Amino acid sequence: MEYLSKVSIRDKVRRDHVIKISLVGSVCLLGLVLGIYSLAINNFLFALWYALAFVLGLSYVIIRINACFPTFIATNGEKVVLSRWKNGIMPYTLPEKPNFISDFIPEKVQTSEIAMEDIDAVVIGSRRFLNKNLSEEEYPEILKRLDLNKHFDNVLKRMDFIFVRTKNDENCFMSITDFDLSGVNDFLDVIEKNCPGVSIQINIPKLVKMRNIRE
Repeated sequence: MEYLSKVSIRDKVRRDHVIKISLVGSVCLLGLVLGIYSLAINNFLFALWYALAFVLGLSYVIIRINACFPTFIATNGEKVVLSRWKNGIMPYTLPEKPNFISDFIPEKVQTSEIAMEDIDAVVIGSRRFLNKNLSEEEYPEILKRLDLNKHFDNVLKRMDFIFVRTKNDENCFMSITDFDLSGVNDFLDVIEKNCPGVSIQINIPKLVKMRNIRE
């Protein structure tokens, strides 16, 4: 599909992810080789530790790939596409309580498509901004749960989200933390052009400034 606008994380952030993926991936391969060698010399304890390190490292690599490549927002002028993690927030499983193991379980990616004529409003900003501008029914359930969990508080404070409200109540939200804001601005321009009367609310200062300059 050809898009008029497609936005994902900034190139610099993606490069940082790629560096981390390369480093940890190399360590994983080393751990695999050492694990096989340990088995060959019947050192089963070291083989177990190397195998565990390999599994955890591989999980980290998958999560980092999950974090920087498959998620995006896009539009072709007729519909809006959100490719997001299933939980909408993190590339790994989010437990009800702090859980070390869950941090190494990659989250599934899913794609949602919304027809342009069904869009009622687009809200972009922090968790608190969403909470302030959405009704209790609209505010995402997972954010409601995490709001009560201090373990995630500092992480959520640094995150930005997009929430697309539809006229048929099939709303959709996802994290756009570290996304290219210039691209987000272009994305919103396409929505405004093709969806007359749409309400757009933003509280990301840099993005607000970009839109004010264009006006």
